[in-house]
Amino acid sequence: MAIASSTSARIIRPCGPVPARLPISRPASPAIRRASGLAKTRSPFCPAASWGAAGALAGVGAGVGAGVDAAVGAGVGAGVDAAVHILNLSPPLDMQPKWFAGSVAYTMAKYTMSMCVLGMAQEFADRGIAVNALWPRTAIATAAVQNHLGGDEIMRLSRNVDIMADAAYEILIKDSKSFSGNFCIDDLVLHEAGITDFSKYANVPFGELMPDFFVPDDTPVPDEVKNS
Repeated sequence: MAIASSTSARIIRPCGPVPARLPISRPASPAIRRASGLAKTRSPFCPAASWGAAGALAGVGAGVGAGVDAAVGAGVGAGVDAAVHILNLSPPLDMQPKWFAGSVAYTMAKYTMSMCVLGMAQEFADRGIAVNALWPRTAIATAAVQNHLGGDEIMRLSRNVDIMADAAYEILIKDSKSFSGNFCIDDLVLHEAGITDFSKYANVPFGELMPDFFVPDDTPVPDEVKNS
């Protein structure tokens, strides 16, 4: 199974053998979508062009530009046994004002992607196409985080990218006909899959990690996650 991620993501056609862990022997066509840039800018200082770019990039990337038509075509063309997954890297739709204050344009962009998950999961359910969202509980050590959120210190307090890659894999090997419309948190996906040691994903204890934006306050924290 081949997987790719890009700003205007594309559908990845079946390539190579299906992983043995796939519940049903079905070819898998995943599309991972991460449209929208990281720009936590307060409203009075956010240029007009940024408002348009944030909304356009997220909306187009998560909708038409991400190849939804291709995803539907992949599911229909491959037959009833095809496993087609669309995975947006976007957060749960938690409407607390704190997520909007100080970053309205960015929040709108990410929530646009999440609204696509909410609607498309229902729209494509009868075709067996899974549409889910994945979001990290903590900051992730990426160039965007380093450049926009605090440099090397924030990178030290972030988990590495492997946790998102591993969580995405666990989602993409699920049955696309039964697992759809979910807003997943990275470590909860892995905990459910049987992972108990999360220390390999970070250089500091859980209590020192930088929390990510948009994670609802009532999101559970299993002991195995908390104590890693």
